[in-house]
Amino acid sequence: MHDHRIIHTERLVLDDPRPEDLEAFYALRTDPRAPRLYPGRPIETLDQSRELLARVIEENADGRARNRMIRSRRDGSFVGSIGYWRIDPDRKLAEIGYKLVVDHWGQGLMSEALLAFLADADRARPELDSEGWVDAWNVASIRLLLRGGYRPDAARNPDEPEVLRYFRPAPGSGRA
Repeated sequence: MHDHRIIHTERLVLDDPRPEDLEAFYALRTDPRAPRLYPGRPIETLDQSRELLARVIEENADGRARNRMIRSRRDGSFVGSIGYWRIDPDRKLAEIGYKLVVDHWGQGLMSEALLAFLADADRARPELDSEGWVDAWNVASIRLLLRGGYRPDAARNPDEPEVLRYFRPAPGSGRA
């Protein structure tokens, strides 16, 4: 079910997560300069990060997720992560998630990664609609989702009314 395509853009390489990403993955998820926008318990230790990374790799392998690590094309350094998770084959729905190392904010890298990821995902899984949940104050993330073809949706999480849903229909669904 899992494909191992590597996605190349002008400045980036998007590829599979691997165990040797642990230190960078941990740093990405614990940087105090970045907002903690993750469901569930926050990552606080290297062991928690190791468990999460192992789960990401496993979910990629069995098709429950389609995650990619974002690396610099120039030197291979870790820049961030992007992917579909919570893939529900019955509902034909996935949730998009992404995070960029703070030192790389404001360079257009996540836009470049998102557009390349979505183009590849549309080829590999054309039946999937996708959604993105974002805090109402996170204007940069809202703009990114809009650039990726997501549109505001009326759905709300009753436990978090300040979190907005953005929806992107599957290609060719006629619901654009």
